[in-house]
Amino acid sequence: MTDKIKDSQNTDEVKYPLISMLKDKYGISSVSKSIKISAKDDLYDIYRKTADFIWKNGTWSVDDYKQAIKDQLSYATALNDDADYYNVQYVKELSDDDPNVKTIRSAMRSSNKKQDFKIFSFMAKKENPVNGIKPSPNPFVDNSICKGFFAIDMNNASGTMHNTSYCLRSDRNFKWIVGNANRMLGYNKLAVDITKSFTEDFLTTDSFAESPTMGSQNSVVSLSMYLHAVLQVLSTARYKKHWKWMAYRCIYHKLDEMETTVERNGSSIEVSTNLSILETIGGWSYQDFMRYTEPSESDDDNDQSRIYRMFDDVSMSMSTRILPFQWLLLRFAYQLLKYIEDYLQQTYSIVKLQKYEREVDHQSRTPVFLEKKNINETTRQIMKSTKLNSFFSSVELDNDVDLNLFNSFESEAMRLMELLPKPDHKAVLRLRKLGNFRASGLFVPFTNTLIVDFRTPDQIYSAVKNDLSFHRVGKAGYSSFVHEYGHYLDYNLDQNIHALSMSKQFSSIVRSYRNEVMNHADDFPKSGKYSIDYFCTPTEVFARSFEIFVKYIGLRSNLIGVKDEYDFSSGSVEYRCFTPEIREMLFSYFNSIDSFSRLNGKLNVDLTVLMKKDNLLNESDNDNNNAESDLQNVENLMLAGSHKSDLQEKDKSESELNLDSENTDQSMKSKLGDVNEPVLVEHKVNSGLTEYLLF
Repeated sequence: MTDKIKDSQNTDEVKYPLISMLKDKYGISSVSKSIKISAKDDLYDIYRKTADFIWKNGTWSVDDYKQAIKDQLSYATALNDDADYYNVQYVKELSDDDPNVKTIRSAMRSSNKKQDFKIFSFMAKKENPVNGIKPSPNPFVDNSICKGFFAIDMNNASGTMHNTSYCLRSDRNFKWIVGNANRMLGYNKLAVDITKSFTEDFLTTDSFAESPTMGSQNSVVSLSMYLHAVLQVLSTARYKKHWKWMAYRCIYHKLDEMETTVERNGSSIEVSTNLSILETIGGWSYQDFMRYTEPSESDDDNDQSRIYRMFDDVSMSMSTRILPFQWLLLRFAYQLLKYIEDYLQQTYSIVKLQKYEREVDHQSRTPVFLEKKNINETTRQIMKSTKLNSFFSSVELDNDVDLNLFNSFESEAMRLMELLPKPDHKAVLRLRKLGNFRASGLFVPFTNTLIVDFRTPDQIYSAVKNDLSFHRVGKAGYSSFVHEYGHYLDYNLDQNIHALSMSKQFSSIVRSYRNEVMNHADDFPKSGKYSIDYFCTPTEVFARSFEIFVKYIGLRSNLIGVKDEYDFSSGSVEYRCFTPEIREMLFSYFNSIDSFSRLNGKLNVDLTVLMKKDNLLNESDNDNNNAESDLQNVENLMLAGSHKSDLQEKDKSESELNLDSENTDQSMKSKLGDVNEPVLVEHKVNSGLTEYLLF
């Protein structure tokens, strides 16, 4: 049985590479639990929840706890840089009959009856500073050899006592630190991997080297010590309410020297520097520091201090005297916190994406996703002969697919595929019903399959009591094609990474979008498929970003939603959460990648196919091409006498608008053929407006 479990785990790691990534980073044994983040959670809360996630998904031994204690002690030394470093010599688990165990358990008994402590002893030795950097002393003693104890609560019932030091009233030299088992393991695994990741990133990008004042302080060793101090603050329960202040203070512990002067009605008042000022200054680049400050007028200013004036008015002015090294240390604190935030966002994305992929994979094993065995001959012939086979490894049609409607889809899809990026690994395209999944499309990464539902919105979303659901798609569900193709590009455009949505370049968009979604949590379902977790999954953020990008560079087609849906002020909530700032970020991201930047100009086209009473007009290939040209002429005529969008104004020349209306009408009538009743032609106009033309 054990071998079967191991084989299953190995199979999962091969099939779901993100699981293997999590195991390599944290040593977890499985991934069955997830991370739930709310709108109220700050960096401190997210760090704690991620640590809990690691512990819940692992099987831990005594050796794991010993290693966690060693690392915990080494990180604790970074909280103060005024003394030497204590290297942990050993950590031992004590037996229940050890008198020290009895003493500690007796002292802790009254705090919480649910606690169950394992007691470990340790010994540390004083060593010389590393590279001139002086880490703080061990928190327990102040001599060359020190001993102490750790009381680890295996029931995780110690709560806010975690990482807090205690001593006996009768013997203050008898000290121990209390820790919850989940936090001891989780915080340790996080701290080790964050430090490793930081060192690697620093060596490759040197992102902290922004100022000529850095000098010898610009080193991995010094920054790693600062990082350890910040991580220690984040893992200490008693700092929960003041963790950000402590994070700045442990890096620049002389904050009281940096004072703000408030002048009001001619009198000056000295006040301590507050956190908001520290964050503001820490967020500056070196260029910002020089731009927003001015040289001090002090004659005895040998350190070249500068003055930052926060605001001035008739009654009050406020200024802060800043030395360059003060700005530098605040910059360190700011960037280290930002680095940890980005790291946790990446871990959160990995957890969410692997959960998303497993759910999609399990869905795809149901009969609705398997190739039909009883496809009728007419449909099968269309599957074999469709020109879409040149862009996909295979195309499958459900018997229920309206073949006239398929002709419309094929015509638009062929022209769109000529323009879109095409990875080497071709996908399977399936056009069919998606059963009760209440989705107009789906992409299955493990089989590289793109599925599009052809049914009408009321059929697809019949179980959803929300009118907004019915304008997600046009006449048929294949307006989800661009969204699903975005998923396909996410997983296949760059074979060197698992998905584009997991790249560091895209992570800031995911983080910003998640924060905005959390701000609108009441507008999203609390549970079910379309909950906040679904919309915050990196690949979903990527696919929607891709939709917005191609829509706003000009694409008009039945293969994508109407423009109103993507509008920041009036669109669906999942698109409204792409604020103007986030949209600027995503446009910058896509334009930084050649495969996407080349779409500018090329996708400023209208691929809409003519419709006759909600059904396709059957046309030959040549006639179809001519009809497209005639449709463009009709659109230009309408635009000549109406307001045009910015994109249309940019790309349509005046010569295109000077057309003969009568000739165009006659040409259009000839293409529509002889009919006994007026033919209603639907034409999409900008901003989601639709006109119906009679011929």
